[in-house]
Amino acid sequence: MNKAELVRQVAQRAGMSQASVNNVLNALTATITRSLAEGEAVRIPGLGTFGTRVVKARVGRNPSTGDAIDVPEKARPTFKAGAEFKDRVSLAADGPA
Repeated sequence: MNKAELVRQVAQRAGMSQASVNNVLNALTATITRSLAEGEAVRIPGLGTFGTRVVKARVGRNPSTGDAIDVPEKARPTFKAGAEFKDRVSLAADGPA
């Protein structure tokens, strides 16, 4: 499912216009991104938790030349699915084919 399909389906379920849902989705994405950039986790009950994980600095290799390169420490976004979300996905996967 791409963003346009997601917007269309949410608009149908919520009885909203696609433009409104698109604006809400953009605002949600921007808010989550900003919160993570500021080091704050975002918890959505029934869905999961967006957070960050720091990947330590290390020495890597250039695949073309084999030369050592320094890879700096950086924060990576993470998502931990909540129990309810996992259960619903598991039940959907276990259903009839």
